[in-house]
Amino acid sequence: MPQTFHYLEPQISAHLLSDIQVDTVGELPLCPRWQRRIRQAIDYIHDHYHDHISQESLSIEANLSVPKLQAGLKQLTGHTLYAYHEQVKIKAARSLLESSDLPLRVIANKAGFKTHSHFGEVFKRITGVTPSAYRNQHGQ
Repeated sequence: MPQTFHYLEPQISAHLLSDIQVDTVGELPLCPRWQRRIRQAIDYIHDHYHDHISQESLSIEANLSVPKLQAGLKQLTGHTLYAYHEQVKIKAARSLLESSDLPLRVIANKAGFKTHSHFGEVFKRITGVTPSAYRNQHGQ
């Protein structure tokens, strides 16, 4: 029976938080309480990137309305929830490609992609290269 992976090692998660840019130059046109809630939502995405995260579930987690969450995420990260979630998942995959010799299917699963083909499509769209080519260029 194939193994299912539902987490990444803590050092990879910490690496994700430090490397993905969050725009902190401009102030959100939101009160400080809402800013904290949007940052909580971003932390939640980083902690649960391997799971499906809907706008509705994230708005409940952050205690914000969906429109306010969408606007705040877009302003703070420059991305929609879906696009930001993809960025975080690809960052996790890049880290694994650089530091392990795990099969691509396992990396796709660990990064939260349901299928290997979808992983390949998203990876190439975001990085400009296939996962295999990325591993050849940056792997151990």
